[in-house]
Amino acid sequence: MMARRFGHTWWGKAWLDALENRALVDPNRLPRGRTYARQERVRHLEVEPGLISAYVEGTELYRSQLSVRPFSDEQWDRLLDVIVSRSAHAAALLTGELPPELDEAARQVGLELLPEAGDLGPECSCPDWAEPCKHAAALCYVVADLIDADPFVLLLLRGRNRELILGELRVRRASALDLMAGAKPRQAPGVAAATAYRRKPTPLPDALPVPRVAGRPMKLVAEPPVDSGVVAADLVGLAADAAGRAVAVLQGTGDSGLDLTVAEDLARRAAARMAVGRPLNRLAAAAGVDPAALRARAVAWTHGGRDALNALEETWQPPEDLVVEARELLGLRARVKANVVTRGRRRLILDRRRVWWCQVADDELGWVIAGPGFPDPADALVDDPEG
Repeated sequence: MMARRFGHTWWGKAWLDALENRALVDPNRLPRGRTYARQERVRHLEVEPGLISAYVEGTELYRSQLSVRPFSDEQWDRLLDVIVSRSAHAAALLTGELPPELDEAARQVGLELLPEAGDLGPECSCPDWAEPCKHAAALCYVVADLIDADPFVLLLLRGRNRELILGELRVRRASALDLMAGAKPRQAPGVAAATAYRRKPTPLPDALPVPRVAGRPMKLVAEPPVDSGVVAADLVGLAADAAGRAVAVLQGTGDSGLDLTVAEDLARRAAARMAVGRPLNRLAAAAGVDPAALRARAVAWTHGGRDALNALEETWQPPEDLVVEARELLGLRARVKANVVTRGRRRLILDRRRVWWCQVADDELGWVIAGPGFPDPADALVDDPEG
């Protein structure tokens, strides 16, 4: 069986030729996506001015996009003027065709309809930093199919859709005739708001499968202003954190965390960093807190989330009978103060939900939550660090 080919029309072939010869940073990587495109792994394709995006199935379902530098208003004026000046081109476009000769006509006024070096921006949520990765490369080939079916897609990628272009051409042609007859130029009719409001919305696409892991955030288009106080790496980290929480919500394994206080969310983020061996000094400095105190709160979050943090901060006077068992567990030399029973380097804390938490003394961090909370103090108590 013959392998599927891409670029059957003049414009489709010209698109691939531009990608393979001049538009991409490393065109040698482009064929890596051809197999994915042939296997129809590109899903939920969306086209808008200056951007094509889709989900591409690899080891995971990745979000890929291909941005194209749009023409400025001045560049569009030049292009439309040259089209109107050539009646054959204008007539072809108004009947829904895009003549190949338009490429040369645009070049004569300093414009390239097909992408040049620096015009394209492939992006993907996969961990491959290549440009393009095989998922974005697959998207490049599928775009050739779109252009084969409708060459106006190429103009859409340069910033304007078919309706807008044809409407402007009609106005310019009519204005040119009016000027010849001595009349005032006409204005574009546009679309009435009531008409747009009455349009029947298109159906929603099928739901996408839930990803197993969150994707990698897209690269920032530009660095934050120097005086903004925002560090690009921190901003990307926040995006990755939000993506991870979103995936947990979709999977039903976690919540959004949107109801957390700033202090609680800081402990959550610190716990996530500790889990992968990342230091907390930079996060602590950004938040204006002591690194040791943040680490202690991160440990608490690991063992019990918000409830463990509340246990650290709550001081209340429980009925005496509630602390008797905890005192007996720690021995006669244990001291009771409010909801805390202490002996040596261990202590038991009773929160208002009547859950016991065990803390041990750490030379660097102070008192640290040592395990999960339990209704029975015997279950919460950990071994004495002093033996």
